Amino acid sequence: GAGVIGMKTKEDDYVTQIMHVRTHNTLLFFTSTGRTYRLKAYEVPEAGSRNSRGTAMVNVLPLAVGESVTTMIDLERVQEDVNLFMVTEFGVVKR
Repeated sequence: GAGVIGMKTKEDDYVTQIMHVRTHNTLLFFTSTGRTYRLKAYEVPEAGSRNSRGTAMVNVLPLAVGESVTTMIDLERVQEDVNLFMVTEFGVVKR
C-alpha cells in the first residue's frame, strides 16, 4: 500500500523517534552534552497538522549552542525499581 507522510521536515532534518504518550505523562529528554530535561507532554507544542514543520527543541528546552536532543523516554513506562544508564561515545557511564 501507499504510505502517508507523518511530518514535514526541512531538507537536512529527519524524524528520529516517535512516541505515543498521554497528555500528563512526564517525558525525559537526553542531550548530546549529557544533560537531562523533564517536561510534561502537554508542555510540548502541538504541530497542528501533518504538513506543519513543528517547533525546534531549542524553543522548548534551554539548550546550549550546539547541544541537541539525542533521545527521549516516557517516564510513565519506566518501572520504579529500574535504573537508567547513559553511556557516552567514549564509554563514560552515568546512572
